[in-house]
Amino acid sequence: VDLSAWPEKIEQTTFSGIVHVATSHEILLQHHQGFADRAQQRAFDKTTVFDIGSLTKQFVAIAIMRLVEQGKLETTATLDQYFPMVPADKKPISIHQLLTHSSGLPTNLANHQLYDKVEADAFIRLAWQEKLVAKPAEKYNYSNIGYGLLAHIIEKVSGQPWELFIQQHILLPSGLKNTGYRLVQTPVESLAQNYGADPNWLQRTLGLQAQSRSIGDPLMHLRQDPGARWFEGAGGF
Repeated sequence: VDLSAWPEKIEQTTFSGIVHVATSHEILLQHHQGFADRAQQRAFDKTTVFDIGSLTKQFVAIAIMRLVEQGKLETTATLDQYFPMVPADKKPISIHQLLTHSSGLPTNLANHQLYDKVEADAFIRLAWQEKLVAKPAEKYNYSNIGYGLLAHIIEKVSGQPWELFIQQHILLPSGLKNTGYRLVQTPVESLAQNYGADPNWLQRTLGLQAQSRSIGDPLMHLRQDPGARWFEGAGGF
């Protein structure tokens, strides 16, 4: 595959970021343009670190399947096997249903923002209080809560913090030394700033695009207010 003409095509657009195309054997295209930090005029380069958000879930799912390979759990196992205090409506939820967003759990904790601090025990209590949006296995409903519970199951079965288990059993053996959440010490100057803006009522009415503004870097919440977050396992990397 010849991608040699693509950098010039990309440069003719307003794209800002990094394009990396590779196979398991070779890099086919590596191109970066624009600013990782517009205020500081800091350009993107091949070492810029991004927040991958919910792609964190793929690593959590792999960790669960690694434990299955090790004979330490089965995807048919239900929540009552790991959480003695789980209420009756959530007892039959299986690990498979958590993995496939078919547990019936809602997307997020009620009355909580994404980066809100919630200790592990409190998160589990709040998860049990949530009303199911459907019976387990009845329908698909994307759930950050479900993946948060998977992270706790990883910890219960492995005896390690969820991120440490993923680092030792998945990331480092794959050569991913700079991927993670708390365990990777990423310099602030290497982080890409997040930019975004929600349109106000007038912009929505007129179909206008909101002006993009910085909403901080991916780890700013940890530096400003350290502590456990309820979304861990659903995001963070």
